[in-house]
Amino acid sequence: PTMESALRKLIDSGLAIGTVIDVGVQSGTSFLSEAFPRAHHHLFEPVDVYFDAIRTEYRNIQHELHHVAVSSESGMAFQIGVSADGSSRVTHSYIAKQQAPAGQVTDQGIVQQCKVIEKVTLDEFFEPRPIAGSYLVKIDTDGHEMPIIHGGERILGGADIVIVEAAMHSLPERTNALVGLGFDLLEIVDLCYYHGLLSQVDLIF
Repeated sequence: PTMESALRKLIDSGLAIGTVIDVGVQSGTSFLSEAFPRAHHHLFEPVDVYFDAIRTEYRNIQHELHHVAVSSESGMAFQIGVSADGSSRVTHSYIAKQQAPAGQVTDQGIVQQCKVIEKVTLDEFFEPRPIAGSYLVKIDTDGHEMPIIHGGERILGGADIVIVEAAMHSLPERTNALVGLGFDLLEIVDLCYYHGLLSQVDLIF
């Protein structure tokens, strides 16, 4: 099963999404921009090296690009961009309380950049920004999904669809968190295998 086929079934069943909240957009989330081209997309991405690609991807789509890191609390932190494939490009990112110098080897990869970034919660961010109509939330943040869920329970609870990436070890925790907010697990898509073993999936609630 693929994300595209699952979203197509939802759209064909009458789902009308007016707003997409995309947390961890990197260079663009094509399955959302293609499925909901007339929706308003809120794009959250702390790594500014992706911004040119994002603006190109969404040039014909109504969107707002938010240069913040979404987490369980508001404040300031360091955005660490790492390369997990041995190149000099940023393939993953995470936020931390302490700086990490370029070239440092971490569990996530080799540090390519370290910048001060503002942290926000989804609930606090959207408190002065009412969301009109039905909306979808997607969270794909290289393992930082649970703090985002904890800091966005009100916003998540009002969504029609929530999409969350999950490594296999984190699947029960993330499923229980969304079920606790009143959701049903609708589909498991885009199964990713490493060394012949199922490693991560996307969950659609």
